[in-house]
Amino acid sequence: MSLSEALTIALENNWGITLAENESRIAELNNTFGRAGFLPSVDVTAARSRNVNNTYQQTIAGTREGNNAISNSINAGIALTWTIFDGINMFIQKKKLEELESMGITELRSVIENTVAQVVVAYYDIAVQERLTDVYFEAVQLSSERKRFARAMIDIGSGSELSYLQSAVDLNTDSATYMQQLVFLANSKAEFNRLLCRDLLTTFEVTSEIPLNYDLLYEQLWNLIQEQNPIS
Repeated sequence: MSLSEALTIALENNWGITLAENESRIAELNNTFGRAGFLPSVDVTAARSRNVNNTYQQTIAGTREGNNAISNSINAGIALTWTIFDGINMFIQKKKLEELESMGITELRSVIENTVAQVVVAYYDIAVQERLTDVYFEAVQLSSERKRFARAMIDIGSGSELSYLQSAVDLNTDSATYMQQLVFLANSKAEFNRLLCRDLLTTFEVTSEIPLNYDLLYEQLWNLIQEQNPIS
């Protein structure tokens, strides 16, 4: 998996980004002159009622019954209200809506940038962990060879039991370190899958090369932070 592929998956699956996009869209739609109170509002109401009555009357003259007497009534109304001027409240409300829209855009940008940063760091952390795993594996192999060599030296009568025991201790230490590193690597991959919002046990491989940019200048980076960082 390349870094660009990982970023694509993260940006597509991340629910935090989806929520931020929705909030930004809502703020954008709300930022209208109508919501601020500049425009008139029209209210339309309508109601319909239908009654079915059964009656039974008993009088001196006799008994009278009525079944399924139906009555209908329909009411409708329309009202137009328009506040011509309410001091400066409508201007304040419009400014508030503009600020909320701007905040929504900034929040969305911040969520996206944080997601990208977390994915990049986690991706190259896995590359580092895999290199360390290879190093520790080689250390185990070397320790195993030293132990075998120490045993052979004892067998030919030119080695010491102390050297052999020390090589065994070193092998156990290197083996424990290697096993621990395997756990670290597995945890790093699980965390990476979490950032990509997919099954934690999904298997993948990262590229081993870590590109380095040697042209970075502190002053330029600091100026870019001041200009582009949404939090600043």
